Parts: sequence; structure tokens; C-alpha cells
Amino acid sequence: DGSGEIDYTEFIAATIEARGAIENERLLEAFKFFDGDDKGYITKDCLRQLMQYGLLGRNFTDEYVDEVFDECDLNHDGIISFDEFLSLWGR
Repeated sequence: DGSGEIDYTEFIAATIEARGAIENERLLEAFKFFDGDDKGYITKDCLRQLMQYGLLGRNFTDEYVDEVFDECDLNHDGIISFDEFLSLWGR
């Protein structure tokens, strides 16, 4: 985004791209990982659990989790749908 820092979304996209073309199948697997309660969408609580309890390799602050969630929740309805998740990678 030109800020000089790599945010979480940019990091995930770069990591996936480094391993080859991003395929919807792989993105669905990633989405299901973040959809920890298997509701078909990602809640802020699920994202917070993954990001704050070291499941992604480190613990993130409440503020950072909120920032990431708000960036991904494109229609601001309080959940991240699979379509919103796909759109983060231009799908």
C-alpha cells in the first residue's frame, strides 16, 4: 500500500504467490483455516484467536487485529465472507 511496511494481508498474499499461482482451491483451504467455527464466514473473534494466541507465529495486538479485520470486511457487515476473502487476491 506504499506505507513502507508490510501489513498482514500483503504478507499472506506474497507468501502464497511465492509458492506459485494462487488457486481458488488453496484460497478455500486458507479461508476454512480462518473460519475456525465453520460458519462459512470469518468473525473477528476467530481472527483474533488466531492472531493473538500465536497460531500464526506471533501474538498481535487488539488494535492490529481490528485493523486487519476492517481492511478485509469490505462491506462492513461484521463478517468476512468467502467472496470478500477472494477479492483480497483479485478474484
